[in-house]
Amino acid sequence: MENSVRIVIADDHPIFRDGVRRFLEMEAGFGVVGVASDGEEALDLVRSLHPDVLVFDMNMPRRNGVELVTALRELNVVCKTIVLTALEDEKSLSSILFLGIDGFLVKTSGVEQLVDAIRSVMSGVPYVAPDIAGRLLSGYGQRKEQDRMILLSEREKETLYWLSQGASSEEIAEKMFISDKTARNHIAHILKKLGVSDRSQAIVYAWKTGFASQPPAKK
Repeated sequence: MENSVRIVIADDHPIFRDGVRRFLEMEAGFGVVGVASDGEEALDLVRSLHPDVLVFDMNMPRRNGVELVTALRELNVVCKTIVLTALEDEKSLSSILFLGIDGFLVKTSGVEQLVDAIRSVMSGVPYVAPDIAGRLLSGYGQRKEQDRMILLSEREKETLYWLSQGASSEEIAEKMFISDKTARNHIAHILKKLGVSDRSQAIVYAWKTGFASQPPAKK
């Protein structure tokens, strides 16, 4: 195990998860150090076990794949990420690609391709299953700017809305019942996730995508 590739598997379907675990543990040079049944548990395992690779499903409770990878990025966790999912529609594919994950397979790809994917990402080469590579690249080329919104948390979306209405950090803090520091942190995360350099660009983005015209739901 000492020289093995250390792997964490996250999937909310126990039969599938255990099957993948058994297969990988039979592969020379691989070691499964943890399994998780939801995104929150996966995040805790990655932070505590420091695996080389996280293999995860996109559709999980308590943090889906998008939220999980976003959290890992915010925490600056160093870990290769491989999506193994049943989702195959173009919107899901383009959203996954935008995350900057290291490998992508659908569950119909087969466990042999998962082994290839792990070896590939560990050598520094991104892996996309050949049977869906064309669709994934096509989805990337056609991706709309609105897709970036999936990277924002609900609180960040609310912050962006008030920002787009001309509110200052202090006013946002008052409206959301948070501290000014927290409001400023939300804004910093928004700029980073949207790939813009300042508040003005974030506001333009919010209006351009139509987000600014949709008030946050009252709780």
